[in-house]
Amino acid sequence: MRRLVNWILLTLVLASCGSATPPLSSPAPDSDHSAFLSADVTIDTGAVTLAGTLLTPLDESPAPAVIIVPGSGAATRNGSWNMYRAIGEYLAERGIAVLLYDKRGVGGSTGDWESETFDERAQDVAALVKYLQSRDGIDPNRIGLIGHSQGAYIAPLVVAKFSSDVKFVVMLAGSGEKVWDQILTNERAESIGNDLSENEVDEKVSSLESQLRFIEQVQSPCRALKAHYLCFVIDYDPASALEKLTIPTLALYAELDTQVPPDVNIPLVESALKTAGNTDYIIHTFEQANHWFAPAQIGTTTEMRELMKGGDSYEFVPGFLEMIGDWIAKQFDHPSA
Repeated sequence: MRRLVNWILLTLVLASCGSATPPLSSPAPDSDHSAFLSADVTIDTGAVTLAGTLLTPLDESPAPAVIIVPGSGAATRNGSWNMYRAIGEYLAERGIAVLLYDKRGVGGSTGDWESETFDERAQDVAALVKYLQSRDGIDPNRIGLIGHSQGAYIAPLVVAKFSSDVKFVVMLAGSGEKVWDQILTNERAESIGNDLSENEVDEKVSSLESQLRFIEQVQSPCRALKAHYLCFVIDYDPASALEKLTIPTLALYAELDTQVPPDVNIPLVESALKTAGNTDYIIHTFEQANHWFAPAQIGTTTEMRELMKGGDSYEFVPGFLEMIGDWIAKQFDHPSA
């Protein structure tokens, strides 16, 4: 009976610790555009087959390229209300090829994202870098990464451990905290944003911390049973990868972000980059923006869901796309800079 109770408790605890990833949107159809082409592609990483969409500009060959590394959860190439596709199309219009992809076990990709480690995610991205280097029309010496949210954990890890061919990194809402700490920071900020009292906030954070400690205690059997993806990543610390990140880096944050609050994370990221000896980085915070860099008043996930109800278009805060495009173009000495 005790084992049964423990198993039920584990199931309930893990179910309560899911990320606040927004609902996934439907895949965007393949299409031609006046400034770029869009084509479905599949990439064999050696471990799984990833499905993606490659956007290639019409007026640049060989073109520089970026890979957009999605955030947590069952992220697709067009997830987060087409946020990734919107960034990709903007960059493609500026002459930069963009590869978007479905995470393992989502959309057209094989495998299982719920039982992969961050190292395995990074190895997938390193395989995508090699794929782009093999493509006609892509400059193999001008490839970079854009990582959003959890994807911003992955992008520096790719550079630190699996690929020396990445020329720059863009971190969008990238955490400098350990996964454990980031989950608790998110819980506190989200609770405050939802107008909970100080006591209620402390109680929720304390309860969640107890649940995380329980997950830590059963991490090995949890991994063996593939009970929850947190079992594979809960102890990850981004500092070791960030402290090796010496290539040009752009780190963008959102003032009202409850998942990765800038006041908590910017000092950690900047300290790590300084430790790395990185002298070519920019850190910028957009005002009145949420975790997905959309205009916001509060920044909570609840507010974001309300803002996006009934619509499939994506609106960024002013200057967001332009800052990314201008900075990347500068790295590549691109005329559109």
